[in-house]
Amino acid sequence: MRSAKPFPMERAPASAPDRWRLTRPVRFVWRHPPAWVLRSLPARASLSWGRLRVSGCTVTLCLRRGWCFDVSAVPSFRRAMPAAAVHDWIYGHAELLAALAGVSVRRILHVADRWFLAQMSASGFLLARTYFIGVRIFGYWFWRLFSRHD
Repeated sequence: MRSAKPFPMERAPASAPDRWRLTRPVRFVWRHPPAWVLRSLPARASLSWGRLRVSGCTVTLCLRRGWCFDVSAVPSFRRAMPAAAVHDWIYGHAELLAALAGVSVRRILHVADRWFLAQMSASGFLLARTYFIGVRIFGYWFWRLFSRHD
């Protein structure tokens, strides 16, 4: 069995907003997410460091090289890092995505949490459910505490 390519990341410089950064662009595709996810996102959004697109039953997120991310408050296992990159981008743009889609910020955060779980499950990460429960319980409050919102 051939192993998958390692996720293209490296330690970010000390001045970066998080501990890891992408070393090349990465495209994430979520095929057949729950219908409520498809209804919760804008059809298209080009925001800093990434581009989101909903088409049919597929959500695609393209993140640019240099995007900084991390798994916060728990160990940053390698298999959880792709999910963290997606999750952090959505959390970081939650207010804009909510405004574009006409939904609440909490709804967008819930989408991020579900994609986090889907991405970790697809990678075979054994603690996927545990990490998902953590972001569902604490994610919103963590976002309120650390995001720049009015």
